[in-house]
Amino acid sequence: MKTFILRHDDKLSHEYAQYAADSCDKFNMQWEYFEGFSNILGSDALKSLGIPIKKQTQVAIQTTKNKGQLCTASHAAIWKKMIDEKIYEAVILEHDAIMIKEYDMLIPKHAIIALGYKLKDPTRYTSPAEKTCTIRKISGIHGSHAYALSLVAATRLFEGGMQRGSFGCIDSHIMQNGKYRNGLEMMITDPIVALGWVRESTIQSQASKTNPNFIQSFKDNLS
Repeated sequence: MKTFILRHDDKLSHEYAQYAADSCDKFNMQWEYFEGFSNILGSDALKSLGIPIKKQTQVAIQTTKNKGQLCTASHAAIWKKMIDEKIYEAVILEHDAIMIKEYDMLIPKHAIIALGYKLKDPTRYTSPAEKTCTIRKISGIHGSHAYALSLVAATRLFEGGMQRGSFGCIDSHIMQNGKYRNGLEMMITDPIVALGWVRESTIQSQASKTNPNFIQSFKDNLS
């Protein structure tokens, strides 16, 4: 299964992405860096993907709002790559994610599979010894730091953006509440296989540590 590590033109992003890459190497994952959008307007990033945008970005390039739009557009660029290159399954890690357990299970076609939660201190979580994991339905999760999806799901997400002329915000409109999920289910691995390692943010003034209600296996292994 292909794994994309999303980073952008920022020294801190590249430093974080190296940790993500090292964590993938521990589990012999086939990974590659994906260079996200930087230093342009979010609307221009979407235009470059062929999205018929309906509203031009009205804020400055280095604002949090625009950087958030670039993050969403970068995810959309990965979905487009999956479509163009017929990549049938992929794991997508933002630069601040780390793998903590092997993940090689089949991905349901019509779902987004969250791989884990966010923690400031990853050592607080002890990954269970068993190799196998299941997936559970959830209403949503805060953050797009680590997830897996099929080509069918990537196509649904990208085509939804084409129809609307926008992807909204990947965190609030897709991962959290499903407004722009285009009918896809949201699920999570149980136990989790990745963590979003909360450190200094390259987008916001303060990194988000928000999590939804944890699944029981996560609570049981969290100190």
